[in-house]
Amino acid sequence: MVSAGLSVALVTVSTVTICLAIVRPFLARWQLVDVPNHRSSHIQPTVRGGGVGIAAGLLVGLGCCALLLRESPAQLAGVSAVGVTVAALAVLGFIEDANGLRVSIRLIGQASVVVLPTAAIVLVADAPITLGLVAGLAGVFYINAANFMDGVNGISGLHGAAVGAYFAIVGFASSEPGLMLSAVAVGVAFLSFLPWNAPRARMFMGDVGSYALGGAVWALAMWALVLGVSWLAVVAPLLIYATDVAITLVRRAVRGAPLTEAHHEHVYQRVHELTRSHGKAASLATAGTLACAGIGLWNLFFPGSILWAVAASAVVLAVYLAAPNLLERRRTPNALSDGVLL
Repeated sequence: MVSAGLSVALVTVSTVTICLAIVRPFLARWQLVDVPNHRSSHIQPTVRGGGVGIAAGLLVGLGCCALLLRESPAQLAGVSAVGVTVAALAVLGFIEDANGLRVSIRLIGQASVVVLPTAAIVLVADAPITLGLVAGLAGVFYINAANFMDGVNGISGLHGAAVGAYFAIVGFASSEPGLMLSAVAVGVAFLSFLPWNAPRARMFMGDVGSYALGGAVWALAMWALVLGVSWLAVVAPLLIYATDVAITLVRRAVRGAPLTEAHHEHVYQRVHELTRSHGKAASLATAGTLACAGIGLWNLFFPGSILWAVAASAVVLAVYLAAPNLLERRRTPNALSDGVLL
């Protein structure tokens, strides 16, 4: 499996790199450019829609996976499910980038994409319909979570790389080559976007990229769940993104603020505003994801440790959520000191 993984990684990184170089001039010509406003985390007009190159390269990588697994119908079906999910969401995201869509249309489109894989999960795993409904809602939520969290340089590329690596390990440990190879393709595809997006952004992935990211992560998680991987090990690398978005939405709902309006209230956005550093904000979210992923692997290899794993995950999430307040407290004494000196 290791040599096959290396082959998939090489094909994916080469294809994504080539596709990104090809699509960038076309995106600029089509005037797909983010112009900064008072809610932006960047200050220069930047081409968006680079997720087209990521999705195209990822699909080629998944095609390589399919060729390697062509004699195993079950593995081939899983790879195909990931590919179809990524392709459909990338198309929906590109339409949003190019023309804009009403929130209701976006949600209907996302739900339409996840319904088929969800139905397959219910049938293959002989799961109750209620589990299918939860899985479908989770898919729509995470697609939007990936979109909401794509607000500073590098954060989405790092997230895709971290989650891809995680599920590659899960697939390897579970002797599931399809999951492992698909996860390698996902991780490498988003890792390959980092040189274009960090530390200085020459291109944004746009909704086409963030939708593909959310869909790919959800599809890998559902695949692992069908294989019998424990729920905690499945959701572990998704916890930081899911918690940041859920807590932020709840806070805004309590205040009566519009949930669909752009804002700067996510934890990573507040960290960026306090540190004026895209790298620190992206690193905090990624560090939290890696910490939760480590706990997930702990639970995977030592299933009896679930209570300890839940407690450790809660600690990581609490530290992440508290990070802006901790940074603000550290900065306040310095500000007061500067005021006295003046």
